[in-house]
Amino acid sequence: CTALADVSFVSTTSSLKTGVDFSYASSLTKASITNILNAIDLTSASTNRNLVLSTNAQTIINADTDLTAKVTAAITAGWSIIYQTR
Repeated sequence: CTALADVSFVSTTSSLKTGVDFSYASSLTKASITNILNAIDLTSASTNRNLVLSTNAQTIINADTDLTAKVTAAITAGWSIIYQTR
């Protein structure tokens, strides 16, 4: 859904245990990207732990030290963060 801009979760932590693809959502807000990164379960043992985001999200993440730290924590926990242009 290319028009998706706002994403939130009922449970703000450990909601995402397996991979998810938001690469088509190129209009995600900084708050939505923060919500997604906060929702990643850093203790999940799932083998499919790929988070796919748009390159627009990558630009927002790279401009923010807190978001960059969240991405680093996810990668350290075994998640793959992939950026794609759709």
